[in-house]
Amino acid sequence: MAYCSQSDIELRLPSTILAQLTDDTAGMTISANAVDRAILDADAAIESFARGKHDLPFSPVPENVRRWSVILSILNLYARRVDLIMPDSLRAQVDLVMTELKALRDNKILIDDANSVANTAGFFKTNKTSDSKVFWTSDTDKNGRLDRFWGPNDGLDYGDIA
Repeated sequence: MAYCSQSDIELRLPSTILAQLTDDTAGMTISANAVDRAILDADAAIESFARGKHDLPFSPVPENVRRWSVILSILNLYARRVDLIMPDSLRAQVDLVMTELKALRDNKILIDDANSVANTAGFFKTNKTSDSKVFWTSDTDKNGRLDRFWGPNDGLDYGDIA
């Protein structure tokens, strides 16, 4: 089961650009096979960061996993066509996705998924120090952003949070 679809990608990328990225001959039509391959590769990358923390594949697909899949799929499509320049805005989105995936791997964020190891076994403990940063996303954040970042110098008392 793919974590995103071609239509999800088309919401972020104009069809003319998608055709240029996928059609290896004329650049005029969208190759569904190339899109599917890019999605599969993106999903494999996401699963490599989530392995051991969640039952895979994700079902149903959490919104932030879908967003990660879309952005990494577009990155994979640009990688097919080195003659096309990837926009700086996409580079920034890829950097954000990679930051979030590394935070997932390092148990600094959780995916709002009832089947996650952390959610079924209780919240995990970490070796929190005074320099620790706390990341989380709210369940009302539909884009799955790391919209909150608190650290030791923000004046808040964290008490006993892990």
